[in-house]
Amino acid sequence: MNQSRKSRLYSGTLCPLALVVGTSIVPMSASAAFIEDSKGSLVLRNFYINRDFRHDTATQSKAEEWAQGFMLNIESGYTEGPVGFGLDALGLLGIKLDSSAARSNSGTLPFNPVTREPVDDFSNFGLTGKMRFSDTTLHVGTLQPMMPLVFRNLTRLLPTTYRGALLRSQEIKGLDLTLMRLSNVSARDSSGYDDITIAGRPASTAGDHFDVAAVDYAWTDALKISYHYGELKDVYSQHYAAVSHVLPLTEKLSLDTNFRYFGASDAGQALAGEIDNQTWSVRFGLAYTGHKVTLGYQEQSGHSGMPFQAGTDPYTVTASTYQVFIRPEETSWQLRYDLNFAAYGVPGLTLMARHTVGSNIERGAGLEDDREWERNIDLGYVVQDGALKGFGVLLRNVMYRSHYATDVDENRVLLTYTMNLW
Repeated sequence: MNQSRKSRLYSGTLCPLALVVGTSIVPMSASAAFIEDSKGSLVLRNFYINRDFRHDTATQSKAEEWAQGFMLNIESGYTEGPVGFGLDALGLLGIKLDSSAARSNSGTLPFNPVTREPVDDFSNFGLTGKMRFSDTTLHVGTLQPMMPLVFRNLTRLLPTTYRGALLRSQEIKGLDLTLMRLSNVSARDSSGYDDITIAGRPASTAGDHFDVAAVDYAWTDALKISYHYGELKDVYSQHYAAVSHVLPLTEKLSLDTNFRYFGASDAGQALAGEIDNQTWSVRFGLAYTGHKVTLGYQEQSGHSGMPFQAGTDPYTVTASTYQVFIRPEETSWQLRYDLNFAAYGVPGLTLMARHTVGSNIERGAGLEDDREWERNIDLGYVVQDGALKGFGVLLRNVMYRSHYATDVDENRVLLTYTMNLW
């Protein structure tokens, strides 16, 4: 481990410990809320994936894995007084139930890159120190950001986590200000922390840290605007701007509209001239009781596809389960239908179906106008009462076809149950 990696590792651990020491010297009466407002939960997550590669020339015929995940979440309250302190803990454990060297590399379990043999289990543990003053909070340690420029991935067994610091202020009604620095990332199928890289790019282009500055403002309950700026040090920078609006048409009918823009360029010599992208998108959703129909359209321009961090999902309107539809010059649209059966007396039962098409993909001289499409169907149910209240079942079917890449048929089964410990 190099010296810079060590310093980041130690700083990510010592900061939460410093906050623990700080809370330990506060009188017990002032620390009552630290205990009384605490909560703990254990999430059981059983995940199965079967990915069938449909090309005869594919290097792997299929990826098939089954695993059990455990996510322990412990959140303290804050100590009393003008400045409150607290501490959170996150424990992650994944256990292999079925896999093999011939069926690994589904993004579910870590595996040996030489033998391709998956591990029997993997785990991760993190602490997060926190501080609160008025309506401003600071979190230092293990983070799970869900922001447009860093949207953590939870599409397999365990979530992506980061080490860093996040400062959030909501002192003014409707205004949300965020500053964040992330130093390392632990992928969804990893026990360790690594430098932050761009998805699909070599590790040699990793940045020392990723900084985000974000402003979100709710102009009214129906109208919201956002601007975010992020930079992976010496690698690339990215702007994000969005406007969203919900328009009630009748008592049961409403139209929501969302415009998004991403603009990225290189920020150093590592990728000089290689990152140049503008992504424009719009989404319209028409909702009536338990039904919702959504139409999304997106355009890529510039010399490269839209960059996003390895281990995250791109926050775009046409991103799907298997493919993300952000290749150079790609134009994509998506038609989606959601149905909540609660409107018909079956609460907890939901259906989602979407079809996404991408075209005009630029892959170099003589390789213009490549195409791809994907279809997703999700059927889910969450038990509403009784001893298994909160137990969820999700069945997911994926079909992906492309003019240039490997075709895929895929099925996933996800069982989830949350136990509130206190």
